Amino acid sequence: MDFSGYSDMAIAIAKMLGFTIKENFNKPYSSTSISEFWRRWHISLGSWFRDYVYIPLGGNRCSTAKWLRNIFIVWFLTGLWHGANYSFIVWGLYFGSLLVIERFTKDRILNHINIHIRHILVLILVLFGWILFRSDNIGSAVVYIRQMFDFNSNLSLVYLKQLDIIYLYPIFIVGIFMSMSFSSKVYAYMNEKTPYLSDVIIVVIFVLDIIVMLNSSYNAFIYFNF
Repeated sequence: MDFSGYSDMAIAIAKMLGFTIKENFNKPYSSTSISEFWRRWHISLGSWFRDYVYIPLGGNRCSTAKWLRNIFIVWFLTGLWHGANYSFIVWGLYFGSLLVIERFTKDRILNHINIHIRHILVLILVLFGWILFRSDNIGSAVVYIRQMFDFNSNLSLVYLKQLDIIYLYPIFIVGIFMSMSFSSKVYAYMNEKTPYLSDVIIVVIFVLDIIVMLNSSYNAFIYFNF
């Protein structure tokens, strides 16, 4: 919601000025594979690394050994681009490794798994990647993951109660719906049958956004670091 929202603002403002900017996020959380996820997530960065690093190195039109080299170079640099921190580098190599595993198991294993199960698996793997991305160091990521699987601890429940986020549940529900591919089909159908209704809904959402912003404390854009 954070980065995708800012990208949409940039696209809209550019459009008002007469420029057309390509989509930067295309519902990545509806993906059923890691490679599909990265075709949909931060498209501008992925396209840049593909065109200026991956393809000049030989892309996938080379031997398996060279392809492995190309993948890990690209994802090492992708991690390093986000910051000179071991957690970012491990994050990049983590996704590079997932892409390698996916390629070698796609025909024999992955293509035979139910599409909904593949979707859930992708979400789990991606979310583990975000733990590495968001942690200050590898040690913090390990502690975080260990706490997730400590079913004897009530720390997580206590923390959630302290957050008092019940009022955010409707936003989470809307966000989950909008992040899935079928939301575009629903919007297109609604726009065809009742074109003015979709405009009204957008205005209502905009007003609700303003209300939430006015009632919230300052929350810095996470990507300002990059």
